[in-house]
Parts: sequence; structure tokens; C-alpha cells
Amino acid sequence: VTGTTSVSDAQTSVTLSKKDATTPTLGVAGATLTIYNSSSVIVGTLITGSDGTATIQGLPAGTYTFKETIAPAGYVINSTSYTFVIAANGTVTGTTSVSDAQTSVTLSKKDASTLAGVAGATLTVYNSSNAVVGTLVTGSDGTATIKGLAVGTYTFKETTAPAGYVINSTSYTF
Repeated sequence: VTGTTSVSDAQTSVTLSKKDATTPTLGVAGATLTIYNSSSVIVGTLITGSDGTATIQGLPAGTYTFKETIAPAGYVINSTSYTFVIAANGTVTGTTSVSDAQTSVTLSKKDASTLAGVAGATLTVYNSSNAVVGTLVTGSDGTATIKGLAVGTYTFKETTAPAGYVINSTSYTF
């Protein structure tokens, strides 16, 4: 026997990614992405790594959908289904990236009489274990925003009042 007697092929490979919606160059770790075949059967579940990507190999040629099924801490889940196609030659077309925004909560300090926003109030945010997760100072409109909090219950209170105001030591829950 002479000549070539075997052939080899590489497995198909699809890399999916999770990006921050505000900073698209930032990959987000910890997103669970579930892949479905054309019959809506789960064929893979991936968790994005530190660079925001995850790769699945060996899927047969065909059409697939995927969606984020668990968002990383501090992000809003993106439940949109996205489609990609693996051609017979292994080429991947379609959408292979999902993005979503960080969670965002805007807190405010208002004048009790006029209800106008008050600048310069220090607001401290606590998690359910009463640990400080953020300290904010209200801006000129009396608001301050904290981003990236994991899903859960939080409290906040004013810890330093601006000049001319009495501190409000009430804890508020969100």
C-alpha cells in the first residue's frame, strides 16, 4: 500500500463571549451561557472565564441558539436568544457575543421642606450582612449612583450631612 491512507479533521469550535454593555471591550467572567440545537435541546452549558469567553468544541454542523441563563454578580441578565450557524467546513456565522449592563441604583438626598436635591450628603450602602459595599456623595442634583451590586437586599443611610443640614440616620432598604 502506498500513498495517503488516512484523513484528519479538526473539531468544530465556537467561542462565545459576554461583554459589558457600557464598555464593550471589557469581557465579563462568570456568565452562564446555555446552547440549544435546532430542536431546542440543550447541547452545552458554558461559564465565561476571566477574559469573558468560553469555547465549546465538537458540535455538528447546524443552527444553534444560545442565551445567558445566569448573569454574573453585579450584572442584569440578558435573556435574549442569539443564533449562530456552524457550516460543514466549520465556519461559524451569526451572533456569538452577548452583552448587558451592570446593575445600577440611584439614591438621593432631598431637602425636607422643598424636596429639592441636596449636594454633598454622604450615603453609605450596606449588604444583607451589614457590610459596607459602597460610600457615595450626592452631586449637585442630590443624587448618587452605585453600579455593579449583586442581586439582593441592601440598606443605605446618610452617614454625613452637608453643611446646614441635620443628619438623617434612618436606614432605607432596596
